[in-house]
Amino acid sequence: MDVESALKLLEDLPGQPEQVKQLSPATRQRILALAKNLPSMVLTPEQIAFMQIFETPPRQFAIRMAVDLRIFHILVDLAGTPISSVDLAAQCNAEEVLVVRIMRVVTAAGYAQESGEREYIANRMSQAMVVKHIEAFVVHV
Repeated sequence: MDVESALKLLEDLPGQPEQVKQLSPATRQRILALAKNLPSMVLTPEQIAFMQIFETPPRQFAIRMAVDLRIFHILVDLAGTPISSVDLAAQCNAEEVLVVRIMRVVTAAGYAQESGEREYIANRMSQAMVVKHIEAFVVHV
């Protein structure tokens, strides 16, 4: 398989949840192993260090803040209806600027989607974040 075909296959995976479920465990493991090693294949050591040092703590902090403010519950409860940063902040009882900053990181990390300018919607990751044991794990860590 050439690089372009592989890229096309990977790009299509998120949109095909039923096909992904049908992959064999061995195929899933191969895909995950390749994905895990991808940064070391395409990035310089300096870029990898930058990602690990500067991206991970802000991501963890933003996700924890989103959990504490119940942002994921609000998004999921809306069942696909977008919510503005103003309305989200009001429901969280927080300042809009704080919610916008949290959501910049949360959406960039793939835990929710931005459906318009300062407008958000739940995705699969948002739904996972309202599961009690996942939410508890975030708080614990």
